[in-house]
Amino acid sequence: MKIFLSTHGKMASGIKSSLDILMGNTDCLTVYDAYLPDDSGNVREHADAFFAATPETELKLLISDLYGGSVNQQLVQYIDHPNTYIIAGANLAMLITLISSADDNSLTKADIEQIIADSRQMTKMVSLDFEVETDDFF
Repeated sequence: MKIFLSTHGKMASGIKSSLDILMGNTDCLTVYDAYLPDDSGNVREHADAFFAATPETELKLLISDLYGGSVNQQLVQYIDHPNTYIIAGANLAMLITLISSADDNSLTKADIEQIIADSRQMTKMVSLDFEVETDDFF
């Protein structure tokens, strides 16, 4: 499995930096930071290069930051490519699980949907689950 992650700004390279710290080898992940001021390329060019370097039989995941955003709109143009799935709403938890599964070229659509659902469970409001007693000493 190969993963192409593209986001608005430097989110993609930031996620890759975090993954490199947490997981070490992220060779299955290609990132592209879109719409930077000094950028001379575009999402399409980088996605085309990703497809050119990835065998047609290999499972390919194209991941963007925002559903319906401009990066996602560019990636949707690849939806009919063989062995290709497109995911919007990139997050670190999801990518950790996907990269951990990188050697498994047999992930199904249902497997990927379960990984997405599981990663949603990592987004939570953090609060204390106990009350602090406030007894007066006087």
